Amino acid sequence: MAITRFNDITALIIDDSNMVLISVRGSLKEMGFIESNITHTATISKAKYLCRRHIYDIVLCDYNFGEGLNGRQFIDEIKHLKKFPPTTSLVMLTGESNINVVRGIAELYPDEYLLKPFTFNLLKEKVTIAIERRSALQTVYQLLNKNDIEKALIECERLLPQQPKFKNKLNKFKGEFLLHLNRGKEAEKLYRELLRTDNSTWCKVGLANSLNAIGEYKAASDIFEKLLKTNNKNVDVLHYLGQSSLTQNNIPKAIKYFKFAADLSPTNPDRVLIIANLCFAVNDYKSSLNYYLNYAELSKGMYRENHSTILNPARVMGIIASYSEKNSAENRQLISNIKEILKTFLLLEKEANENIHVELIMVKLLLLEGDIAQALALLKGTLSKPHDDDFYSSFFKAELFAELDLSKESNEAIERCKTLCADTQNKLVLQSQIVMASNFQKKIKKRNIKVQKSFEDGLAFEKQQDWQNAIKCYEFTLRLSPYLGVVSFKILTILSHAWPTTRNRKQICELAKSCDKTIINFWSSDQRNKANYSPLKEKVWLQIKLKEVDDNA
Repeated sequence: MAITRFNDITALIIDDSNMVLISVRGSLKEMGFIESNITHTATISKAKYLCRRHIYDIVLCDYNFGEGLNGRQFIDEIKHLKKFPPTTSLVMLTGESNINVVRGIAELYPDEYLLKPFTFNLLKEKVTIAIERRSALQTVYQLLNKNDIEKALIECERLLPQQPKFKNKLNKFKGEFLLHLNRGKEAEKLYRELLRTDNSTWCKVGLANSLNAIGEYKAASDIFEKLLKTNNKNVDVLHYLGQSSLTQNNIPKAIKYFKFAADLSPTNPDRVLIIANLCFAVNDYKSSLNYYLNYAELSKGMYRENHSTILNPARVMGIIASYSEKNSAENRQLISNIKEILKTFLLLEKEANENIHVELIMVKLLLLEGDIAQALALLKGTLSKPHDDDFYSSFFKAELFAELDLSKESNEAIERCKTLCADTQNKLVLQSQIVMASNFQKKIKKRNIKVQKSFEDGLAFEKQQDWQNAIKCYEFTLRLSPYLGVVSFKILTILSHAWPTTRNRKQICELAKSCDKTIINFWSSDQRNKANYSPLKEKVWLQIKLKEVDDNA
Protein backbone atom coordinates (compact mmCIF):
# COMPACT_ATOMS: atom_id res chain seq x y z
CA MET A 1 0.00 0.00 0.00
CA ALA A 2 1.40 3.42 -0.96
CA ILE A 3 2.14 5.78 1.89
CA THR A 4 0.36 9.10 1.65
CA ARG A 5 0.77 10.35 5.20
CA PHE A 6 3.93 10.64 7.31
CA ASN A 7 2.44 12.22 10.45
CA ASP A 8 2.94 9.12 12.64
CA ILE A 9 6.41 8.18 11.32
CA THR A 10 9.53 8.82 13.43
CA ALA A 11 12.86 9.77 11.86
CA LEU A 12 16.49 10.12 12.96
CA ILE A 13 18.86 12.25 10.84
CA ILE A 14 22.63 11.78 11.41
CA ASP A 15 24.96 14.20 9.63
CA ASP A 16 27.88 16.35 10.76
CA SER A 17 26.82 19.18 8.43
CA ASN A 18 24.42 21.61 10.11
CA MET A 19 23.24 22.75 6.68
CA VAL A 20 22.27 19.18 5.70
CA LEU A 21 20.53 18.59 9.04
CA ILE A 22 18.42 21.75 8.59
CA SER A 23 17.71 20.96 4.93
CA VAL A 24 16.68 17.31 5.47
CA ARG A 25 14.66 18.18 8.58
CA GLY A 26 12.82 20.87 6.61
CA SER A 27 12.19 18.48 3.72
CA LEU A 28 10.75 15.82 6.01
CA LYS A 29 8.41 18.41 7.58
CA GLU A 30 7.32 19.49 4.11
CA MET A 31 6.58 15.84 3.29
CA GLY A 32 4.26 15.67 6.30
CA PHE A 33 6.48 14.46 9.14
CA ILE A 34 5.55 15.96 12.55
CA GLU A 35 8.41 18.07 13.93
CA SER A 36 8.32 16.31 17.30
CA ASN A 37 8.84 12.98 15.48
CA ILE A 38 12.10 14.16 13.87
CA THR A 39 15.37 13.83 15.81
CA HIS A 40 18.74 14.89 14.50
CA THR A 41 22.34 14.72 15.64
CA ALA A 42 25.73 15.67 14.24
CA THR A 43 27.75 12.95 16.03
CA ILE A 44 27.97 9.17 15.88
CA SER A 45 28.26 8.88 19.67
CA LYS A 46 24.95 10.70 20.17
CA ALA A 47 23.38 8.60 17.40
CA LYS A 48 24.44 5.40 19.19
CA TYR A 49 22.96 6.75 22.43
CA LEU A 50 19.66 7.59 20.70
CA CYS A 51 19.38 4.24 18.91
CA ARG A 52 19.95 2.40 22.17
CA ARG A 53 16.99 4.19 23.74
CA HIS A 54 14.52 4.79 20.90
CA ILE A 55 13.10 2.96 17.92
CA TYR A 56 12.84 4.96 14.70
CA ASP A 57 10.82 4.16 11.60
CA ILE A 58 13.54 5.58 9.36
CA VAL A 59 17.19 6.53 9.85
CA LEU A 60 18.91 8.87 7.38
CA CYS A 61 22.66 8.57 7.99
CA ASP A 62 25.65 10.35 6.44
CA TYR A 63 28.72 8.27 5.51
CA ASN A 64 31.66 10.53 6.32
CA PHE A 65 32.08 11.99 9.81
CA GLY A 66 35.76 12.92 9.68
CA GLU A 67 37.65 11.33 12.57
CA GLY A 68 36.15 8.41 14.50
CA LEU A 69 33.50 6.01 13.24
CA ASN A 70 31.98 6.59 9.82
CA GLY A 71 28.38 5.89 8.86
CA ARG A 72 29.18 2.38 7.67
CA GLN A 73 30.80 1.47 10.99
CA PHE A 74 27.90 3.03 12.91
CA ILE A 75 25.32 0.91 11.06
CA ASP A 76 27.49 -2.20 11.52
CA GLU A 77 27.73 -1.46 15.25
CA ILE A 78 24.02 -0.76 15.76
CA LYS A 79 22.98 -3.88 13.85
CA HIS A 80 25.38 -5.98 15.92
CA LEU A 81 23.90 -4.57 19.13
CA LYS A 82 20.41 -5.51 17.84
CA LYS A 83 19.37 -1.85 18.16
CA PHE A 84 18.24 -1.66 14.56
CA PRO A 85 14.83 -3.37 14.56
CA PRO A 86 13.39 -4.95 11.40
CA THR A 87 10.79 -2.18 11.19
CA THR A 88 13.45 0.52 10.70
CA SER A 89 14.29 1.73 7.19
CA LEU A 90 17.84 2.89 6.43
CA VAL A 91 18.71 5.58 3.90
CA MET A 92 22.43 6.34 3.56
CA LEU A 93 23.53 9.84 2.57
CA THR A 94 26.93 10.65 1.12
CA GLY A 95 28.67 13.59 -0.44
CA GLU A 96 31.43 11.31 -1.72
CA SER A 97 31.21 10.23 -5.33
CA ASN A 98 34.31 8.03 -4.87
CA ILE A 99 33.24 4.72 -6.35
CA ASN A 100 34.95 2.73 -3.56
CA VAL A 101 32.84 4.58 -0.97
CA VAL A 102 29.66 3.96 -2.99
CA ARG A 103 30.51 0.25 -3.22
CA GLY A 104 31.12 0.18 0.54
CA ILE A 105 27.69 1.71 1.16
CA ALA A 106 26.05 -0.77 -1.23
CA GLU A 107 27.54 -3.68 0.76
CA LEU A 108 25.60 -2.46 3.80
CA TYR A 109 22.43 -3.21 1.84
CA PRO A 110 20.61 -0.02 2.91
CA ASP A 111 17.01 0.35 1.83
CA GLU A 112 18.08 3.32 -0.29
CA TYR A 113 21.01 5.72 -0.61
CA LEU A 114 21.35 9.29 -1.85
CA LEU A 115 24.30 11.15 -3.31
CA LYS A 116 24.50 14.78 -2.12
CA PRO A 117 23.34 17.26 -3.24
CA PHE A 118 19.87 15.83 -3.83
CA THR A 119 16.53 17.42 -4.64
CA PHE A 120 13.43 17.44 -2.47
CA ASN A 121 11.60 15.20 -4.94
CA LEU A 122 14.39 12.62 -4.97
CA LEU A 123 14.57 12.59 -1.16
CA LYS A 124 10.79 12.16 -0.96
CA GLU A 125 10.87 9.34 -3.50
CA LYS A 126 13.64 7.45 -1.66
CA VAL A 127 12.13 7.94 1.82
CA THR A 128 8.68 6.90 0.61
CA ILE A 129 9.81 3.71 -1.14
CA ALA A 130 12.07 2.73 1.79
CA ILE A 131 9.25 3.05 4.31
CA GLU A 132 6.72 1.38 2.02
CA ARG A 133 9.00 -1.59 1.40
CA ARG A 134 9.78 -2.10 5.09
CA SER A 135 6.11 -1.78 5.98
CA ALA A 136 4.97 -4.21 3.29
CA LEU A 137 7.63 -6.82 4.12
CA GLN A 138 7.70 -6.18 7.86
CA THR A 139 6.71 -9.74 8.81
CA VAL A 140 9.57 -11.19 6.73
CA TYR A 141 12.10 -8.83 8.35
CA GLN A 142 10.80 -9.74 11.81
CA LEU A 143 11.19 -13.48 11.19
CA LEU A 144 14.63 -12.87 9.67
CA ASN A 145 15.59 -10.90 12.77
CA LYS A 146 14.63 -13.95 14.87
CA ASN A 147 16.67 -16.15 12.50
CA ASP A 148 13.53 -18.18 11.77
CA ILE A 149 14.42 -18.72 8.11
CA GLU A 150 11.90 -21.52 7.51
CA LYS A 151 8.95 -19.33 8.53
CA ALA A 152 10.42 -16.32 6.70
CA LEU A 153 10.44 -18.40 3.51
CA ILE A 154 6.78 -19.34 4.01
CA GLU A 155 5.95 -15.68 4.62
CA CYS A 156 7.62 -14.71 1.33
CA GLU A 157 5.35 -17.19 -0.47
CA ARG A 158 2.30 -15.70 1.25
CA LEU A 159 3.25 -12.10 0.40
CA LEU A 160 4.23 -12.60 -3.25
CA PRO A 161 0.68 -12.38 -4.66
CA GLN A 162 -0.21 -9.59 -2.24
CA GLN A 163 2.84 -7.35 -2.86
CA PRO A 164 3.58 -7.36 -6.63
CA LYS A 165 5.44 -4.04 -6.26
CA PHE A 166 8.10 -5.79 -4.17
CA LYS A 167 8.19 -9.14 -5.96
CA ASN A 168 11.93 -8.75 -6.79
CA LYS A 169 12.83 -8.22 -3.13
CA LEU A 170 10.62 -11.15 -2.07
CA ASN A 171 12.17 -13.43 -4.70
CA LYS A 172 15.66 -12.36 -3.62
CA PHE A 173 14.76 -13.25 -0.07
CA LYS A 174 13.22 -16.52 -1.19
CA GLY A 175 16.36 -17.61 -3.06
CA GLU A 176 18.67 -16.61 -0.19
CA PHE A 177 16.49 -18.44 2.33
CA LEU A 178 16.43 -21.62 0.23
CA LEU A 179 20.24 -21.56 0.01
CA HIS A 180 20.51 -20.92 3.75
CA LEU A 181 18.29 -23.97 4.37
CA ASN A 182 20.52 -26.10 2.08
CA ARG A 183 17.73 -26.50 -0.48
CA GLY A 184 19.98 -25.85 -3.45
CA LYS A 185 17.87 -27.71 -6.03
CA GLU A 186 14.80 -25.63 -5.17
CA ALA A 187 16.88 -22.44 -5.31
CA GLU A 188 18.23 -23.44 -8.75
CA LYS A 189 14.68 -24.02 -10.01
CA LEU A 190 13.55 -20.63 -8.65
CA TYR A 191 16.39 -18.69 -10.30
CA ARG A 192 15.97 -20.50 -13.64
CA GLU A 193 12.29 -19.57 -13.64
CA LEU A 194 13.09 -15.94 -12.79
CA LEU A 195 15.69 -15.74 -15.58
CA ARG A 196 13.04 -16.52 -18.18
CA THR A 197 11.62 -13.02 -17.69
CA ASP A 198 14.37 -11.18 -15.79
CA ASN A 199 17.98 -11.12 -16.99
CA SER A 200 19.20 -9.17 -13.94
CA THR A 201 22.66 -9.78 -12.48
CA TRP A 202 21.22 -10.77 -9.10
CA CYS A 203 19.27 -13.62 -10.74
CA LYS A 204 22.42 -14.91 -12.46
CA VAL A 205 24.43 -14.63 -9.22
CA GLY A 206 21.65 -16.50 -7.41
CA LEU A 207 21.69 -19.28 -10.01
CA ALA A 208 25.49 -19.57 -9.75
CA ASN A 209 25.28 -19.78 -5.94
CA SER A 210 22.58 -22.45 -6.27
CA LEU A 211 24.78 -24.48 -8.60
CA ASN A 212 27.65 -24.16 -6.13
CA ALA A 213 25.37 -25.40 -3.36
CA ILE A 214 24.57 -28.61 -5.29
CA GLY A 215 28.19 -29.20 -6.30
CA GLU A 216 27.93 -27.99 -9.91
CA TYR A 217 31.09 -25.92 -9.50
CA LYS A 218 32.09 -25.73 -13.17
CA ALA A 219 28.64 -24.47 -14.26
CA ALA A 220 28.63 -21.92 -11.41
CA SER A 221 32.14 -20.74 -12.28
CA ASP A 222 31.16 -20.29 -15.95
CA ILE A 223 28.28 -17.98 -14.95
CA PHE A 224 30.51 -15.94 -12.65
CA GLU A 225 33.25 -15.65 -15.28
CA LYS A 226 30.72 -14.41 -17.88
CA LEU A 227 29.45 -11.81 -15.42
CA LEU A 228 33.02 -10.64 -14.80
CA LYS A 229 33.62 -10.22 -18.53
CA THR A 230 30.60 -7.91 -18.61
CA ASN A 231 31.75 -6.01 -15.49
CA ASN A 232 35.09 -6.97 -13.94
CA LYS A 233 34.47 -4.58 -11.04
CA ASN A 234 31.33 -6.22 -9.73
CA VAL A 235 32.16 -6.64 -6.02
CA ASP A 236 29.34 -9.11 -5.38
CA VAL A 237 30.48 -11.40 -8.20
CA LEU A 238 34.12 -11.27 -7.07
CA HIS A 239 33.08 -11.95 -3.48
CA TYR A 240 30.95 -14.94 -4.50
CA LEU A 241 33.80 -16.29 -6.65
CA GLY A 242 36.00 -16.09 -3.54
CA GLN A 243 33.31 -17.87 -1.56
CA SER A 244 32.96 -20.57 -4.23
CA SER A 245 36.73 -21.12 -4.32
CA LEU A 246 36.84 -21.35 -0.53
CA THR A 247 34.03 -23.93 -0.54
CA GLN A 248 36.10 -26.00 -3.02
CA ASN A 249 39.17 -25.54 -0.77
CA ASN A 250 41.06 -23.69 -3.52
CA ILE A 251 42.58 -21.22 -1.05
CA PRO A 252 44.96 -19.32 -3.39
CA LYS A 253 42.08 -18.68 -5.81
CA ALA A 254 39.78 -17.63 -2.95
CA ILE A 255 42.42 -15.15 -1.76
CA LYS A 256 42.78 -13.76 -5.28
CA TYR A 257 39.07 -13.02 -5.68
CA PHE A 258 38.59 -11.70 -2.15
CA LYS A 259 41.57 -9.38 -2.67
CA PHE A 260 40.09 -8.06 -5.93
CA ALA A 261 36.82 -7.38 -4.10
CA ALA A 262 38.66 -5.72 -1.20
CA ASP A 263 40.57 -3.45 -3.58
CA LEU A 264 37.26 -2.24 -5.02
CA SER A 265 35.45 -2.00 -1.68
CA PRO A 266 38.13 -1.69 1.03
CA THR A 267 35.89 -0.94 4.03
CA ASN A 268 34.27 -4.37 4.47
CA PRO A 269 35.90 -5.58 7.73
CA ASP A 270 34.72 -9.19 7.50
CA ARG A 271 36.28 -9.64 4.07
CA VAL A 272 39.56 -8.07 5.26
CA LEU A 273 39.63 -10.53 8.18
CA ILE A 274 38.88 -13.47 5.85
CA ILE A 275 41.86 -12.50 3.66
CA ALA A 276 44.12 -12.14 6.71
CA ASN A 277 43.12 -15.61 7.92
CA LEU A 278 43.51 -17.28 4.52
CA CYS A 279 46.89 -15.64 3.83
CA PHE A 280 48.11 -16.94 7.18
CA ALA A 281 46.74 -20.41 6.36
CA VAL A 282 48.95 -20.57 3.22
CA ASN A 283 51.99 -19.21 5.13
CA ASP A 284 51.92 -15.81 3.43
CA TYR A 285 52.61 -14.13 6.77
CA LYS A 286 53.55 -10.70 5.45
CA SER A 287 50.31 -10.31 3.50
CA SER A 288 48.42 -11.69 6.48
CA LEU A 289 50.04 -9.06 8.71
CA ASN A 290 48.97 -6.23 6.40
CA TYR A 291 45.36 -7.39 6.42
CA TYR A 292 45.30 -7.92 10.20
CA LEU A 293 46.60 -4.36 10.58
CA ASN A 294 43.91 -3.14 8.18
CA TYR A 295 41.24 -5.03 10.11
CA ALA A 296 42.44 -3.49 13.39
CA GLU A 297 42.14 -0.03 11.81
CA LEU A 298 38.62 -0.71 10.50
CA SER A 299 37.59 -2.03 13.94
CA LYS A 300 38.71 0.93 16.07
CA GLY A 301 36.03 2.10 18.48
CA MET A 302 33.69 -0.76 17.52
CA TYR A 303 32.48 -4.01 19.04
CA ARG A 304 35.04 -5.71 16.80
CA GLU A 305 37.93 -4.14 18.70
CA ASN A 306 38.98 -6.79 21.22
CA HIS A 307 42.27 -8.16 22.47
CA SER A 308 42.79 -10.36 19.39
CA THR A 309 42.00 -7.54 16.96
CA ILE A 310 44.75 -5.48 18.56
CA LEU A 311 47.25 -8.28 19.27
CA ASN A 312 46.98 -10.42 16.11
CA PRO A 313 49.43 -8.17 14.22
CA ALA A 314 51.97 -8.63 17.04
CA ARG A 315 51.42 -12.40 16.99
CA VAL A 316 52.06 -12.56 13.24
CA MET A 317 55.09 -10.26 13.55
CA GLY A 318 56.53 -12.77 16.02
CA ILE A 319 56.22 -15.56 13.46
CA ILE A 320 57.75 -13.43 10.69
CA ALA A 321 60.63 -12.54 13.06
CA SER A 322 61.26 -16.28 13.62
CA TYR A 323 62.03 -16.63 9.92
CA SER A 324 64.13 -13.46 9.65
CA GLU A 325 67.87 -13.43 10.23
CA LYS A 326 68.66 -12.89 13.91
CA ASN A 327 69.78 -9.33 14.71
CA SER A 328 69.06 -8.19 11.14
CA ALA A 329 67.42 -4.78 10.62
CA GLU A 330 64.12 -6.51 9.79
CA ASN A 331 64.32 -8.70 12.89
CA ARG A 332 65.05 -5.76 15.20
CA GLN A 333 62.26 -3.67 13.64
CA LEU A 334 59.72 -6.46 14.07
CA ILE A 335 60.65 -6.94 17.73
CA SER A 336 60.41 -3.18 18.29
CA ASN A 337 56.97 -3.07 16.62
CA ILE A 338 55.74 -5.95 18.77
CA LYS A 339 56.80 -4.13 21.92
CA GLU A 340 55.00 -0.97 20.79
CA ILE A 341 51.75 -2.88 20.23
CA LEU A 342 52.03 -4.53 23.66
CA LYS A 343 52.73 -1.18 25.30
CA THR A 344 49.66 0.36 23.65
CA PHE A 345 47.48 -2.58 24.64
CA LEU A 346 48.57 -2.47 28.29
CA LEU A 347 47.47 1.19 28.50
CA LEU A 348 43.90 0.32 27.45
CA GLU A 349 41.04 -0.34 29.85
CA LYS A 350 40.39 -4.08 29.88
CA GLU A 351 39.68 -7.14 31.95
CA ALA A 352 42.57 -8.11 34.24
CA ASN A 353 42.87 -11.61 32.70
CA GLU A 354 43.42 -10.12 29.22
CA ASN A 355 47.02 -9.34 30.20
CA ILE A 356 47.66 -13.09 29.87
CA HIS A 357 47.47 -12.70 26.08
CA VAL A 358 50.27 -10.12 26.33
CA GLU A 359 52.33 -12.49 28.48
CA LEU A 360 52.09 -15.22 25.83
CA ILE A 361 53.42 -12.79 23.22
CA MET A 362 56.17 -11.86 25.70
CA VAL A 363 57.11 -15.56 25.79
CA LYS A 364 57.58 -15.40 22.02
CA LEU A 365 59.64 -12.21 22.35
CA LEU A 366 61.93 -13.82 24.93
CA LEU A 367 62.45 -16.80 22.61
CA LEU A 368 63.31 -14.43 19.76
CA GLU A 369 65.83 -12.70 22.02
CA GLY A 370 67.33 -16.06 23.05
CA ASP A 371 66.24 -15.99 26.70
CA ILE A 372 64.82 -19.51 26.84
CA ALA A 373 64.91 -19.85 30.62
CA GLN A 374 62.85 -16.73 31.24
CA ALA A 375 60.49 -17.61 28.38
CA LEU A 376 59.72 -21.02 29.86
CA ALA A 377 59.33 -19.61 33.37
CA LEU A 378 56.89 -16.97 32.10
CA LEU A 379 54.97 -19.56 30.07
CA LYS A 380 54.60 -21.84 33.10
CA GLY A 381 53.35 -18.96 35.25
CA THR A 382 50.98 -17.68 32.57
CA LEU A 383 49.33 -21.04 31.90
CA SER A 384 48.64 -21.52 35.60
CA LYS A 385 46.37 -18.43 35.61
CA PRO A 386 42.66 -18.63 34.69
CA HIS A 387 41.89 -17.01 31.35
CA ASP A 388 39.39 -16.97 28.50
CA ASP A 389 40.40 -17.85 24.96
CA ASP A 390 38.88 -16.84 21.66
CA PHE A 391 39.75 -18.56 18.38
CA TYR A 392 42.86 -16.44 17.71
CA SER A 393 44.40 -16.59 21.18
CA SER A 394 43.97 -20.38 21.18
CA PHE A 395 45.33 -20.67 17.63
CA PHE A 396 48.49 -18.69 18.29
CA LYS A 397 48.95 -20.59 21.54
CA ALA A 398 48.98 -23.78 19.43
CA GLU A 399 51.64 -22.16 17.20
CA LEU A 400 53.77 -21.33 20.26
CA PHE A 401 53.43 -24.83 21.73
CA ALA A 402 54.33 -26.39 18.37
CA GLU A 403 57.48 -24.25 18.19
CA LEU A 404 58.45 -25.49 21.66
CA ASP A 405 57.71 -29.06 20.54
CA LEU A 406 54.95 -29.41 23.15
CA SER A 407 52.85 -31.67 20.93
CA LYS A 408 50.16 -32.58 23.45
CA GLU A 409 49.53 -28.96 24.43
CA SER A 410 49.58 -27.83 20.79
CA ASN A 411 47.01 -30.48 19.79
CA GLU A 412 44.74 -29.52 22.69
CA ALA A 413 44.91 -25.83 21.74
CA ILE A 414 44.09 -26.46 18.08
CA GLU A 415 41.17 -28.74 19.00
CA ARG A 416 39.94 -25.94 21.28
CA CYS A 417 40.12 -23.62 18.23
CA LYS A 418 37.61 -25.77 16.40
CA THR A 419 35.17 -25.41 19.28
CA LEU A 420 35.72 -21.65 19.47
CA CYS A 421 35.00 -21.27 15.73
CA ALA A 422 31.33 -21.74 16.57
CA ASP A 423 31.33 -18.29 18.24
CA THR A 424 31.91 -16.64 14.85
CA GLN A 425 28.79 -15.05 13.37
CA ASN A 426 29.98 -14.58 9.78
CA LYS A 427 29.89 -17.87 7.87
CA LEU A 428 32.90 -17.05 5.65
CA VAL A 429 35.01 -15.87 8.59
CA LEU A 430 34.15 -19.20 10.22
CA GLN A 431 35.25 -21.10 7.10
CA SER A 432 38.52 -19.16 6.97
CA GLN A 433 39.20 -20.03 10.63
CA ILE A 434 38.52 -23.72 9.94
CA VAL A 435 41.04 -23.53 7.06
CA MET A 436 43.60 -21.93 9.41
CA ALA A 437 43.22 -24.72 11.96
CA SER A 438 43.21 -27.48 9.34
CA ASN A 439 46.25 -26.14 7.47
CA PHE A 440 48.11 -25.70 10.77
CA GLN A 441 47.62 -29.38 11.56
CA LYS A 442 48.79 -30.33 8.05
CA LYS A 443 51.82 -28.04 8.40
CA ILE A 444 52.83 -29.58 11.73
CA LYS A 445 52.34 -33.09 10.37
CA LYS A 446 54.60 -32.30 7.37
CA ARG A 447 57.14 -30.69 9.68
CA ASN A 448 57.21 -33.75 11.95
CA ILE A 449 57.75 -36.04 8.95
CA LYS A 450 60.67 -33.87 7.81
CA VAL A 451 62.07 -33.77 11.35
CA GLN A 452 61.93 -37.57 11.61
CA LYS A 453 63.52 -38.00 8.16
CA SER A 454 66.39 -35.57 8.75
CA PHE A 455 67.04 -37.06 12.21
CA GLU A 456 67.18 -40.58 10.77
CA ASP A 457 69.52 -39.34 8.01
CA GLY A 458 71.77 -37.90 10.71
CA LEU A 459 71.83 -41.24 12.53
CA ALA A 460 72.74 -43.00 9.27
CA PHE A 461 75.63 -40.59 8.63
CA GLU A 462 76.83 -41.11 12.22
CA LYS A 463 76.99 -44.86 11.64
CA GLN A 464 79.19 -44.16 8.62
CA GLN A 465 81.26 -41.80 10.78
CA ASP A 466 80.46 -39.02 8.33
CA TRP A 467 80.40 -36.35 11.02
CA GLN A 468 80.10 -33.40 8.64
CA ASN A 469 76.88 -34.60 7.04
CA ALA A 470 75.52 -35.90 10.34
CA ILE A 471 75.79 -32.41 11.85
CA LYS A 472 74.24 -30.87 8.70
CA CYS A 473 71.21 -33.17 9.08
CA TYR A 474 70.86 -32.44 12.78
CA GLU A 475 71.13 -28.69 12.19
CA PHE A 476 68.42 -28.92 9.54
CA THR A 477 66.29 -30.79 12.08
CA LEU A 478 66.76 -27.92 14.56
CA ARG A 479 65.79 -25.36 11.95
CA LEU A 480 62.48 -27.19 11.66
CA SER A 481 62.05 -27.73 15.41
CA PRO A 482 64.58 -25.60 17.34
CA TYR A 483 64.13 -26.96 20.86
CA LEU A 484 64.62 -30.72 20.48
CA GLY A 485 66.98 -31.74 23.27
CA VAL A 486 67.84 -35.13 21.79
CA VAL A 487 69.06 -33.49 18.55
CA SER A 488 71.10 -30.90 20.43
CA PHE A 489 72.64 -33.74 22.45
CA LYS A 490 73.57 -35.57 19.24
CA ILE A 491 75.35 -32.48 17.87
CA LEU A 492 77.31 -31.96 21.10
CA THR A 493 78.25 -35.65 21.15
CA ILE A 494 79.82 -35.28 17.68
CA LEU A 495 81.53 -32.01 18.60
CA SER A 496 83.13 -33.70 21.63
CA HIS A 497 85.34 -35.82 19.36
CA ALA A 498 85.11 -34.44 15.79
CA TRP A 499 85.63 -31.01 14.31
CA PRO A 500 83.61 -29.98 11.21
CA THR A 501 86.22 -28.78 8.73
CA THR A 502 83.73 -26.49 6.97
CA ARG A 503 83.17 -24.38 10.14
CA ASN A 504 85.33 -21.88 11.94
CA ARG A 505 85.74 -21.76 15.72
CA LYS A 506 83.19 -18.92 16.16
CA GLN A 507 80.47 -20.83 14.28
CA ILE A 508 81.07 -24.01 16.28
CA CYS A 509 81.12 -22.03 19.52
CA GLU A 510 77.70 -20.49 18.71
CA LEU A 511 76.28 -23.89 17.74
CA ALA A 512 77.54 -25.48 20.97
CA LYS A 513 76.12 -22.66 23.10
CA SER A 514 72.73 -22.94 21.40
CA CYS A 515 72.58 -26.70 21.91
CA ASP A 516 73.71 -26.38 25.53
CA LYS A 517 71.02 -23.76 26.21
CA THR A 518 68.34 -26.11 24.82
CA ILE A 519 69.47 -29.05 26.95
CA ILE A 520 69.80 -26.99 30.14
CA ASN A 521 66.31 -25.54 29.71
CA PHE A 522 64.38 -28.47 28.26
CA TRP A 523 65.99 -31.43 30.05
CA SER A 524 65.53 -32.03 33.73
CA SER A 525 68.60 -32.51 35.95
CA ASP A 526 67.77 -36.26 36.10
CA GLN A 527 67.77 -36.46 32.28
CA ARG A 528 71.10 -34.65 32.12
CA ASN A 529 72.65 -36.89 34.80
CA LYS A 530 71.49 -40.10 33.10
CA ALA A 531 73.00 -38.87 29.83
CA ASN A 532 76.30 -37.92 31.57
CA TYR A 533 75.81 -34.47 30.17
CA SER A 534 78.35 -32.57 32.32
CA PRO A 535 81.37 -34.65 31.19
CA LEU A 536 80.16 -34.39 27.58
CA LYS A 537 79.88 -30.62 27.82
CA GLU A 538 83.42 -30.39 29.23
CA LYS A 539 84.76 -32.43 26.32
CA VAL A 540 83.06 -30.10 23.80
CA TRP A 541 84.54 -26.98 25.35
CA LEU A 542 87.95 -28.65 25.57
CA GLN A 543 87.75 -29.35 21.82
CA ILE A 544 86.88 -25.69 21.20
CA LYS A 545 89.80 -24.49 23.35
CA LEU A 546 92.20 -26.86 21.58
CA LYS A 547 91.02 -25.48 18.26
CA GLU A 548 91.70 -21.97 19.56
CA VAL A 549 95.24 -22.99 20.47
CA ASP A 550 95.78 -24.53 17.03
CA ASP A 551 94.44 -21.41 15.31
CA ASN A 552 96.80 -19.17 17.33
CA ALA A 553 99.84 -21.41 16.79
